[in-house]
Amino acid sequence: MNVKTDLAFVVEDHKDLANLYAQTLESVGYQVEIFHHGKDALARLQNEPAPQLVLLDMHYDNGASIAPIPSGSTQLTGNEVAWHLWFELDQTYIIIITGYDNYKEIYGPMQEIDKVYVKPVPLDILADEVKKYLNVSGKRKLSTDSRTRR
Repeated sequence: MNVKTDLAFVVEDHKDLANLYAQTLESVGYQVEIFHHGKDALARLQNEPAPQLVLLDMHYDNGASIAPIPSGSTQLTGNEVAWHLWFELDQTYIIIITGYDNYKEIYGPMQEIDKVYVKPVPLDILADEVKKYLNVSGKRKLSTDSRTRR
C-alpha cells in the first residue's frame, strides 16, 4: 500500500479532542484526516494513500460530547481498530492515546505500537513526538505472528 509520508489519521470519538490533536499534527506539517468511528478509519484504508501516522484513542464512550454511532452500525473498540491497523499497515506509525494506565503496560512493549500516552496528553509533548515520524519512509519492524501484513 502506498503511504503518504505527511498524512496522519486521528481516530478519536470526542470531537474536541480530535480537533486538538489534528491542530497539533497540522502545526508540525501533517495533513490530517479525522475519524470519529473506527469503522470509518478502516473503510478509508481501502483507498490509497495510507497514512504515515495514526493517533488512536483506545476507548470509545457513548456520551453527549461524542460523535453518535451511525444508525444500523456497531461501534468498534479501539482494540479492534488497532488489530486491523497492525496487519493492514506495515509502514505506518501508531500512537495510542488512552485513559487507562494499564494500557501502557499492555501496548507499550509491542513492536507495532510506537508510543502510548495516557490522557491528558500535553500537546507540546505530542507535537515533539510526532515530528520524528514526518516524511520518514521504509518498513517497520514486525513482531513474529502467524498472520502476515500487507
